[in-house]
Amino acid sequence: MKKIFVSILALFSLIICSCNLNTDDKGSLVVRNESENDSVYISAVYAMESEASGYQLVWTGKIENNSSEFIKLEPGKYAVKIEATNSFYGVLESKTIHETGYNIYKKLDSDGFINVIFDGKGVYFE
Repeated sequence: MKKIFVSILALFSLIICSCNLNTDDKGSLVVRNESENDSVYISAVYAMESEASGYQLVWTGKIENNSSEFIKLEPGKYAVKIEATNSFYGVLESKTIHETGYNIYKKLDSDGFINVIFDGKGVYFE
């Protein structure tokens, strides 16, 4: 009987230890590219917390048209800036910077999210 109890206890401990417990207290910035121009993609995302003095690079890569990216951030109030790259037939043409606006911040809670939409002309919170 004691061996069965020890085996069940060991199995239960193994199950508990192997679970992926979500203990990070971060939220997500959900950046979406809704540009009508298929040659424009988001190549960098910057975030500035309301208490900070400048933007910090939080993501680089390629968010193509009708695609999204989830970026984990600490809870706080954020403004967002993106770098959009316009490429035509694979040739790099230009990069433009778009911001959510002066002194426009959105609150991000732990385990929450903020939707950030780029429509090809600007970036805004949804």
